[in-house]
Amino acid sequence: TDDEKEAKVKARCDKLLNNITLSVFNYVRRGLFEADKLTVATLLTLKILVNDGKVDADEVEFLVNGGSSIDPGNMGPLQEWMPESIWAKVKALETLPRFKGFGDSMQSDSDEWRDWFDTEQAEEAQIPGEISTILSAIDRLMLLRAMRPDRLMNSLASFVTNTMGKDYISQKPFSMSSAFEETNKRTPMFFVLFAGVDPTPWVEGLGKEKGISTENRRFVNISMGQGQEAPAEAVVKQFAQEGGWVMLQNCHLMSSWVPKLERLLEVVSEGAHEDFRCFISAEPPPMASMINMPESLMQSCIKVANEAPSDVQSNLIRAWDNFSPDIFESCNKPGQMKACLFS
Repeated sequence: TDDEKEAKVKARCDKLLNNITLSVFNYVRRGLFEADKLTVATLLTLKILVNDGKVDADEVEFLVNGGSSIDPGNMGPLQEWMPESIWAKVKALETLPRFKGFGDSMQSDSDEWRDWFDTEQAEEAQIPGEISTILSAIDRLMLLRAMRPDRLMNSLASFVTNTMGKDYISQKPFSMSSAFEETNKRTPMFFVLFAGVDPTPWVEGLGKEKGISTENRRFVNISMGQGQEAPAEAVVKQFAQEGGWVMLQNCHLMSSWVPKLERLLEVVSEGAHEDFRCFISAEPPPMASMINMPESLMQSCIKVANEAPSDVQSNLIRAWDNFSPDIFESCNKPGQMKACLFS
């Protein structure tokens, strides 16, 4: 029937939209610092909810920017435990429909709210009073934003997971081969350098799989510094004609020369060999307001910001990723082997 066909088309479109959204997000996330990934995921989630009409734009604005009442008024019994700055934010919540009379209800249930306020994991605790029955997920985020901002990050991660799926929070370990598939002779790959992270083995390992190495003179690794400009330019021109990989490391030390490199890559890429690839690495600037790489170069590159794991879970995931399923299948005691590796 027509209704069934329409339902199938809608389901197909929804699936395509979800897959495209996740693909674009993964492309962007690969070049983000760890500290910024949750922020971008949250903004994407909120934008989608607003476009779908599930969340009001005023609520998103309050969540992002916060709010504070100029004249919050008398705190009543709340003054025994609540800071005045938080009371001003609580009164600002009353400008939103579902929070009307919120301050008065808090004064009526002062002891219960005090217990909630002192709870270690406030995002998981039961919200006091009848207001808990009408608050949506984003309302709870706004409440945490006003009263317990220290628990907001945990709650945002759960919010994004419940709304978009765990793939927007839990990231698979970086795959050099997958990232390489998106490059071509006109698109360099840019690695952001972090302490304890060296992209050289990733590039060299993949190069050997594809028959490109220093042994056959099709791979050259240059650590940039004073006097290395001319050799780097010569290798780029040579490999653009003959085919090969060049890795230019620590380009932040040669920030005045990088614009010349950018122009050179634009020129040689026009008629470059299909096997030509350029890999660039540089440390991030010491301050976010500083720029040590041209914006146009960054926009033309596949960006990789693969920071070292900062928690036990990330360390385990990355460690286990070093073992392919073939390794376990080739072992006649896979259970014992997994136990040994885990320990």
